[in-house]
Amino acid sequence: SLTISDGNKVKSIVDNFNKFTSSKEYQRLPDERKYQYIYNTIAGIIQDAEDGLYGKNSLYIANAALERIAQTEVYQKDFEQYEEWIKYRGEIMARNNLISLPPQWGQWIRNNWLKSKQ
Repeated sequence: SLTISDGNKVKSIVDNFNKFTSSKEYQRLPDERKYQYIYNTIAGIIQDAEDGLYGKNSLYIANAALERIAQTEVYQKDFEQYEEWIKYRGEIMARNNLISLPPQWGQWIRNNWLKSKQ
């Protein structure tokens, strides 16, 4: 189990994530940038743990923080759902032998995909 000090480190990591993802600056980002921010945050937490920045229980602390982040609505909507979208978009493009999607197609396919999710 986590010591109080370790628990505070986990809380601090998660609080920093929540603080930025609830900011107006984050809300204004396009979906792709939100996904990249979360991806980079996760990579950064893992790197910091590997570098021992959270103390002797660094990997344990990082794991606990990442588990909590993965339970947030922001993570599920802006990361998991966007990954699903990328996969779906790739399938559509492959099926139609497309190298890139015309923007209006992209929007139309995304809208259909989002409807199918409801």
